[in-house]
Amino acid sequence: MRWLKVLLFVGGLLLQGWAWACSQVVETPRPLPPVAEHEWAFVSQNLWHFNDDISVKRLQAVAAYVRNHLQSPHFLALQEVSSHDILQQLADVIKGQGGPHYETWLIPGPDAGSMHLGVMVRAPLQVKQVKTLIDEQGSRTALSVYQRPPLLVELETPKITIVNVHQRSGMGLPQKQVVEQRYKQAALLFEWIESTYEAGQEVMLLGDVNSHLKADVFGEPFSLLNRWPLHNAWQLLPEEERFSYIYRCERQAIDHVFVTPKLWQRVQKAVVSRGNAGRYRPLYQSQGVKVVSDHDAVGVYLHQDL
Repeated sequence: MRWLKVLLFVGGLLLQGWAWACSQVVETPRPLPPVAEHEWAFVSQNLWHFNDDISVKRLQAVAAYVRNHLQSPHFLALQEVSSHDILQQLADVIKGQGGPHYETWLIPGPDAGSMHLGVMVRAPLQVKQVKTLIDEQGSRTALSVYQRPPLLVELETPKITIVNVHQRSGMGLPQKQVVEQRYKQAALLFEWIESTYEAGQEVMLLGDVNSHLKADVFGEPFSLLNRWPLHNAWQLLPEEERFSYIYRCERQAIDHVFVTPKLWQRVQKAVVSRGNAGRYRPLYQSQGVKVVSDHDAVGVYLHQDL
């Protein structure tokens, strides 16, 4: 992975002319609010190349970040994790630091960069099963569309079906093949959620959708998902808070949480952290120790009376 570190360093140098001095960056970290006794926290975090060869310092820093900045959520959906082994190491360090015991799941996909999806779940939530959405759809179309297959988690307590996603980035837009792949990913995902909801299951979709709220080519996947029966959590936050990423000094909401109607009724609050987005200098210079990601975390707190 040495080539990746060199690429990230060079990319960081190229960014310094604009991103490091960007006025849109929130320099002071802001953790998620504490979780009340009657709430369950569901949070998504892109972990920025959380690879098997990361340093011990970064492993410890991310563990402390989960405990102190993310408030040890009950359900943590993660993107850009290279293996189940490194995810389990993270859970072990969290527990060793005095945090809760997490169960972990990760199913590798065909992504060449080993950017897989994983989940961490703690009591009192109970997991029934974890599989990829491709297994559920079982089609050649899905296999050809998803390099990072959505991770499907069925909870026994509470009875919720959760989909963790990391959709294709906007790199290459507006090339036709890029537009088509992003469209197919969102369309297949929405079709599956719609049919699952009609079958009587409540669904939560969260993760890195790589699509913002604007009605343009980059926002097309969001528009496809932002339809009945799904409700988007960003609408519960003030407009100035609606971002989780900063691209070329532009604030973007590209990480999302969608829920179906009965879950929407139980949402106590939508939450977003601060301190990662746009802070490229400390991210690159510390290799993910002082700043752990280029994405802020997003999530929802649900009332336990489901």
